[in-house]
Amino acid sequence: MATHLLVNPRAGSGERGLEFWRCRLAASGVALSGCWEVGEGWQHLVESGDDLLVAGGDGTWHALLGECMRRSLRLGLLPSGTGNDLARSLGVPLDPQGAVEVIAAGGVRLIDLAEADGAFFVNVLHIGAGATVSRTVATVHKRRWGRLAYLREIARKICQRDGIHVQVCTGDGEELHGRWLEVAVANGPSFGGGESVPGAAIDDGRLDLIAVPQLPVSHLLWHWVRAKLTRNIGSDNGGLVHLSSQSFHVQASGQPSVSMDGEPVEQVPRLIRVHRHALSVFITDSSADLGVQHAH
Repeated sequence: MATHLLVNPRAGSGERGLEFWRCRLAASGVALSGCWEVGEGWQHLVESGDDLLVAGGDGTWHALLGECMRRSLRLGLLPSGTGNDLARSLGVPLDPQGAVEVIAAGGVRLIDLAEADGAFFVNVLHIGAGATVSRTVATVHKRRWGRLAYLREIARKICQRDGIHVQVCTGDGEELHGRWLEVAVANGPSFGGGESVPGAAIDDGRLDLIAVPQLPVSHLLWHWVRAKLTRNIGSDNGGLVHLSSQSFHVQASGQPSVSMDGEPVEQVPRLIRVHRHALSVFITDSSADLGVQHAH
């Protein structure tokens, strides 16, 4: 079994390039069979069952999902993005040495994947404000401001009060309808650059939907603070709505912005569902509280 390194030099600040990771992996005893940057035709040199270490953000992983599933590759994450929500969901340290040590330890487990009308995503699908933010935050702003670039754009969208009408029916028979600022469907417990979904796990065979209502900024801030303090996203008093299910049937009016793992999508998917334990990834043993199952 060979181990390969694939680096996205445009991810995050752009400072964690191919040499950055190759040196650290070598120092930790990880022998590499090949090193490439995204777009260099690595697919022709990687065989089914190999290990592929990916240095990038959620969008980089998103672009590889189909190929990695087809070849049953074991994936390792070297966080180089801006928000790094997937790394948070997997329990992979954000500091480079900690992430490399996870790879060197060799622990591999199975995580879930989400499917939206035939397309796969690993972390989160946004409908509305969150997707618009991903499209409008320029790379230069992400490199200069990091997560603050997203927060600034989100604040601007809230002030504009642009909402979308969405109707959702879960696989368990629950229904949700109304006008929302944002609807997100998360596969893992982290999205939006570190916001957490209480009780969610990336291996539990369920997806978590978060709907953000159109409310004044002060009200939204209060509900956000309360959710942080209580680790509970409640639907009372017009606050955030949290639904959990294996699948969601979605209908939306108009043409709202949509993104999967930060990458733009043309239209709102009608069916979003989970595939349990569909992908093998390197995860530290300290992530046992995520409930992730060991891969064979």
